[in-house]
Amino acid sequence: MILFALALLAAHPEIPAEADFKPSSTESGIAESRAQAAGVKWPFVRGDGGVDATCDEVKTVLFYFEHYEKFFSGVVRKAKVLAKDDASARVHFVWAYPWPLHDRDAVVGYTLEAVDGGGWLLSWHDDAQSGDPKTGVRIAHVEGATRMVPAGEKKCAVTYTYYGDLGIDISKSVNEKVWKTEPVKYFEALRKGLASGGQ
Repeated sequence: MILFALALLAAHPEIPAEADFKPSSTESGIAESRAQAAGVKWPFVRGDGGVDATCDEVKTVLFYFEHYEKFFSGVVRKAKVLAKDDASARVHFVWAYPWPLHDRDAVVGYTLEAVDGGGWLLSWHDDAQSGDPKTGVRIAHVEGATRMVPAGEKKCAVTYTYYGDLGIDISKSVNEKVWKTEPVKYFEALRKGLASGGQ
């Protein structure tokens, strides 16, 4: 029983504390930082930035998984909602990888909750179950969260954090490039969704 509990802990480490994240770079106005959790191979990568929208508008875009293929075009090849209600969702994602690599996929469980001050927290982790669809190579460990905090009239401070398992380890330089650009792409997709009115 103890070994089983330890295995679960290793599979789903908590996102490190704020103080553990160390600045790495800033690109397109997005400040990237990283932290290493105990017992896992890859770092947690974080992107901090602001958007000209209310946090409710940001939440609406980020919880609209049905349009992720459109908002995250070029990155997300497929996003199929398997289940969804007002505060949770399960989504089968397929991420586009360049030839000759196979695409990567995962089934991700999401939880949405309100936070003090009018903000929101969208958190997620891998949640594959028997009978779920599968495409390409499964990324076994998906973990992260996006915090949305009001930062003035029609402004929202957004913090996007994810575990840096890319489903493949080609080289240190490739890993670094993806970790550095992923937060920027996330904010670009978010802004695309906001510009379209979330539609």
